[in-house]
Amino acid sequence: MAGKRTFEIVIAGNSTGAEHALDGVQVHASAFGTAVAGAMFGVGQMVANTVMDMGQKFATFAFDSITKFEDLAVNTRKVMRETGMSASDASQLIGVAQDVGVSAETLQKNFKLFDKTVVDHPEKLAKLGIAVRDSNGALRPMADIVADVSDRFVKLGDGAEATALAQQLFGKTGVDMMPILQMGGQAIQDNAKELAKYGLVLDDAGVQKGLAAKKATRELGMAWEGIQVTLGQYLAPLLTDFAKWLGEKLPGAIAAAKSSNAPECTLPACSDTIVGRPSPSANASARASTLRRPCSSDATGVGRPSPR
Repeated sequence: MAGKRTFEIVIAGNSTGAEHALDGVQVHASAFGTAVAGAMFGVGQMVANTVMDMGQKFATFAFDSITKFEDLAVNTRKVMRETGMSASDASQLIGVAQDVGVSAETLQKNFKLFDKTVVDHPEKLAKLGIAVRDSNGALRPMADIVADVSDRFVKLGDGAEATALAQQLFGKTGVDMMPILQMGGQAIQDNAKELAKYGLVLDDAGVQKGLAAKKATRELGMAWEGIQVTLGQYLAPLLTDFAKWLGEKLPGAIAAAKSSNAPECTLPACSDTIVGRPSPSANASARASTLRRPCSSDATGVGRPSPR
């Protein structure tokens, strides 16, 4: 019997310790679960932010891609009109010019006069040893003529003669064409091949797609603007009425606020030297002096000092 009691006491003691241990395990498990849940939430939030950031960057890249495509198509079309070049030659020339700092707008403006020089004054080029027509009397491709002209500028080098020739062939702003003219015909052709390799050259179909996209973008912008104008027609009268109502009511409200005075009450004056308590040396008349302060009102409307 004694042994049985002893055994029962040991078990009871161990059971109590086990319960405490189990409670500790539960506490730690709960803390661990909370930590894991917090970590998972943090990871999920980080993943969500990363996905959103990547999506935003992709959308920006997509819109920029459309814009670049549309701009190249529009500029290619303009250069084609001024030079008679094919779409591929015109887009190649635009890419080569931009690589050396000559904009598509500069290219278009200067080739407008150069085209007239080629057609109406071929003798100017003949003096340079450059033929504008082939043996059959047909006009040579503008890209070939430009390459020959560039070779001539390479021979001239820098100086007043090259500047004067550029202005003679391309007009007063012909000097802006010097970076591309001084490349040389072979360098222009090599750069054009590089552009084609990386997909920076458009053919006729590509130009048409770009122009169609540009038109669609412009029409979409007009549609949004139309929605805004239409919505504005309905919102403007409401805003006008509100502004009139506010203009009528606001002056009276301001005047009423200025004319209203807060109730006042008196509080015992405090010592100048000890804030919050009457000075012990102050006489009865000094302690009875009052300090006028704003009052608050209780439910009965009787004034009482407001809290300090």
